[in-house]
Amino acid sequence: MDIRHLRYFIAIVDSGSLSEASRRLHIVQPALSQRLSSLEEELGVQLLVRGRSGVAATDAGAELYQRAKIILKQMDLTKGAVQEKAGAMKGKVSIGVLRTVASVMGARLFLALKSELPDITPELVVGYSAELKNQLNSMRLDLAMQVYRPDAKSEHGIHLFRERLYLVSPRSIFDPQQPVKLADLEAVPLLLSSMQPFYGFLIDAAREAGVDLAIVGGIEDGAAVLDVCRAGVACTVVPEIAAQRIEPNSGLSVTVIDNDNLHREIRLESHPDIPKTGAMMAVEKVMARVVTDFLANRQ
Repeated sequence: MDIRHLRYFIAIVDSGSLSEASRRLHIVQPALSQRLSSLEEELGVQLLVRGRSGVAATDAGAELYQRAKIILKQMDLTKGAVQEKAGAMKGKVSIGVLRTVASVMGARLFLALKSELPDITPELVVGYSAELKNQLNSMRLDLAMQVYRPDAKSEHGIHLFRERLYLVSPRSIFDPQQPVKLADLEAVPLLLSSMQPFYGFLIDAAREAGVDLAIVGGIEDGAAVLDVCRAGVACTVVPEIAAQRIEPNSGLSVTVIDNDNLHREIRLESHPDIPKTGAMMAVEKVMARVVTDFLANRQ
């Protein structure tokens, strides 16, 4: 078993078929099949099962796939770490950025990284916390922003910021000068996407407070949600960073929710099994500073 075997096997699993993997790898399919057979023979286990729709990993194959991904990622990072010792900190760093953060400071983060780390190629990938976590676990990302509950004990990664949640409603419903309590949301029609990381926070906090939330649906697109709220159909909940972008003349009321359990902590994490390179740590420092400066200047 060598590195080529592992790369070929990963490509087959990712492609879901030998024919697609052979196309991606620029290897004829019979040769790729032979490589797979020799790998299965060496390990003494069946790695893939073939069906009408392609191939899928067996339990043994899934184990090899995960370990192979870690091995190849560590090899790539080892090359970068060795080069860094010679004074060359360069290469691509892929960074998962939360949707709400990207819409506010994505450009600012990218420009700061390019300015302060010119030999590093930053690749910003935007998504929800769960999406970014999956990509981090599969090693498609080097770093990823993650959302935690305010009482979370995680010491993973570095702390970026903590923010409150806000209720967005048609202006006639709530006074923006007065904080809203969970009890005030009883039977208020709410538009909430279950993809939002704080969705679970809100449901749990309402249950503990004995409040029956009236969730009437959800839309992932932030602009569309605000349009629905502006039409007077429902209210919604957004994190502070998004709330502060809503213009005073938007026809919407933005009110902080007064509840200690309704905050969210944002951390920047890496894969726990992959040692961080100097490039990744440099990116962490720049991002933490940019976020801190942004939050300080918006007050």
